[in-house]
Amino acid sequence: MTHDRSRPGLPAAFTVDIPTTWSPSQALAVFEMLTDLRDRIWSVYAINIQEEIQQERSPYSRHDICGDCAASECDPPNHDAE
Repeated sequence: MTHDRSRPGLPAAFTVDIPTTWSPSQALAVFEMLTDLRDRIWSVYAINIQEEIQQERSPYSRHDICGDCAASECDPPNHDAE
C-alpha cells in the first residue's frame, strides 16, 4: 500500500478483493450498505468534502509541490512571461 505524503496516515490507494461467489442478494446487500455508508459520510462531511474536491481541482494546487501554499497566498505561474 502506498501512502500519500501530503496526507499523513492516509493510503493513496488500496485494493479490495471482491468475492466472485456472492449470490445476487449478497451482492445487493453489500451494495446497499456501501450506498448507505456513502450517504452517512456525506451527511456529516459534505462541506469538507466539497472544499477538498475544490482544492484538489484548483489550478493553484498543481503548482504547490510542498502543500504549504493556500490559493489566496500564492500567485499563479505567469506563462506569458516565457
